Amino acid sequence: MTLQEGVSFIQQIVNQVESPQVVVESNQSQRWLQQELADKGVNAIPVQTTRNKEEKLIDMSIPISNGTVKFIDWREDENEELPYQDLRDQMLGFPESAHDDLMDSLSLIVNHAPTGTSIFGGEYNDRDLW
Repeated sequence: MTLQEGVSFIQQIVNQVESPQVVVESNQSQRWLQQELADKGVNAIPVQTTRNKEEKLIDMSIPISNGTVKFIDWREDENEELPYQDLRDQMLGFPESAHDDLMDSLSLIVNHAPTGTSIFGGEYNDRDLW
């Protein structure tokens, strides 16, 4: 995905959310994304991260374990691939997994979203959570 494709993708999602805020890791080369989003009118909040990935994963385990962070199953057909499978694979394979970008993204959400925030909106019930 090119920079422009990524920015367009983020804009499409942001346009579906009332009063959106996008948290963007602004370490080193990621600053360009925050600046590009801001130039396109997206409320992109730059965040410097200093903790290593092991600390981030340990910190995320607490709100995931106690139910503060809920994963919602939006599938309409149970035969579809499970949502968040790539994220789960990264977390379970850490630190040997080839990728960890989704864990970094989840860490930004967990650490910077106001309590009670739904990243996609919508209603859910206990059946949806896993």
